[in-house]
Amino acid sequence: MTHLQVQLHPARFDPLTSLAAWECQGPGSTPAAAHFIGRVRASTAGGQPLEALELEHYPGMTERQLERLAADCGARHGVEAVLVQHRIGRVLPGEAIVLVAVAADRRGPAQRWR
Repeated sequence: MTHLQVQLHPARFDPLTSLAAWECQGPGSTPAAAHFIGRVRASTAGGQPLEALELEHYPGMTERQLERLAADCGARHGVEAVLVQHRIGRVLPGEAIVLVAVAADRRGPAQRWR
């Protein structure tokens, strides 16, 4: 894999803006790409309204673990680039919690990365 980027966000971020910036850095020239954007739901699994999620992390360790997981998965599927952006701290319903994007030389590897 030629390009791996992991970033934690302590505040709200726009995943589509992040994705566009990432593609301008080079992965946008690959023939295939896939992405996933996860947002906080408005209710719990039991149907109760959800006020917010509070995501704690261990600085340094969290980034290293995300990098290791992304690199392992990318190598297993032969992708060229991976972007992982994840929120930390208080995240409100509707806000993006995670963005994962993958670029590959073919559609299959780009879609199988997860």
